[in-house]
Amino acid sequence: VHVAAVSRDGKRLHSAGEDGTARVWDLTTTAEYTDLLTPLYRTGSPALSADGRLLAVVSRNIHNTHGYDVPVLEAATGRRVYRVKGTGGAAFDPHGRWLAVGRSDGRVGVHAAADGAERTVLHAGTRAPVHVAFSPDGRQLAAAEMLGPVRVWDTDTWQATEYAPPAGQTIASAVWSPDSTRLAIAVGSEVVFWNPATAVVELRATPANVPLVIEFSPDGRTLAVAGRGRALELLDAATGERRVEFIGNPAAANGLAFHPSGTRLASVGVYGFVRVWDTASGKEVLTLTGGGDLFGVAWSADGKHLYAAGPTVRRWSAGE
Repeated sequence: VHVAAVSRDGKRLHSAGEDGTARVWDLTTTAEYTDLLTPLYRTGSPALSADGRLLAVVSRNIHNTHGYDVPVLEAATGRRVYRVKGTGGAAFDPHGRWLAVGRSDGRVGVHAAADGAERTVLHAGTRAPVHVAFSPDGRQLAAAEMLGPVRVWDTDTWQATEYAPPAGQTIASAVWSPDSTRLAIAVGSEVVFWNPATAVVELRATPANVPLVIEFSPDGRTLAVAGRGRALELLDAATGERRVEFIGNPAAANGLAFHPSGTRLASVGVYGFVRVWDTASGKEVLTLTGGGDLFGVAWSADGKHLYAAGPTVRRWSAGE
């Protein structure tokens, strides 16, 4: 399982992965699932609408020049509502207006979320965007490609601003700040904090190792950074200074997730464990067995459950 998405009400889990299946799990009863579909390609990240009603299932093969059908399903039943073309990445906006889907020709198709009608086509760059994400307030859409650029559009005017990485440097990750004013971008050996409204890099930070995975805390004041050299640390999002370094991380992390309270940070990686850290002291407070190499981790909205995705999707009930 490459990634799993939990509905906002916490009642359903949607998963997709290397075996080509997309599934919906009922979390209120037992761990039984319903197969939604079995496409003829490896599935990537399922994009779940904010209301939990729709699920877009996208291929991970960004080298297909024609693009695959992206089925958009009724999440509760698996009934196909419509389909669009795309590959790589997809995202619903938080207000339920748009579905953005990356295309293999370096463009992003923007569709009406209700019926899939194409509203506009945006030029993201010369390569297929591997990640698309709406800002938390829904007013901006970002598309990122490993070799750059990161391009951001205003969702009312569709006017664009762009961050281009230095020559020869690749982009590993890009995430929105909770207040939607900045993008943190892991590029080369740095993390840059870029303001799309002004197209200005406001801050540069240099972590202990080459940054691979980054994640903002819920209040936006802290950025968690997982580095290539097994380093895991917290940076001050206002100054770029290191606040906390987590000691004892045995391997590079593939995924990070803050607890909604901001007091805990969960990390997963190829070592097969979920590690939960105290964000104030940097101490590891819990280790969970994930059942194999792990690629994603998330807390439920109420903070009562923790999920990890790998060969299996596992859920733990969080204690006090």
